[in-house]
Amino acid sequence: MRQALVTDRPGQTYSSLAVPKGMLQIESGLQLNIIDDGGLQYRSAILPSSLFKYGVISGLELRLEMNLIKDQVLSGNNVLTKN
Repeated sequence: MRQALVTDRPGQTYSSLAVPKGMLQIESGLQLNIIDDGGLQYRSAILPSSLFKYGVISGLELRLEMNLIKDQVLSGNNVLTKN
């Protein structure tokens, strides 16, 4: 009997179920956070955010997670910090 993939999660989260043996599951998306704090604006972007899961044996999976993160602090139109 093959185990179904868990696809009903709204974002990339950890599941208590492992990907079935020989199967590959890819979760991908982006995240953008903007916080305005009295003249300073904080921006954080994670794109793309990808999680690759491969079932090795029953109950065991390998995971590879990749993220590109860009952070900025803005004052008016001036960038104060950038990563």
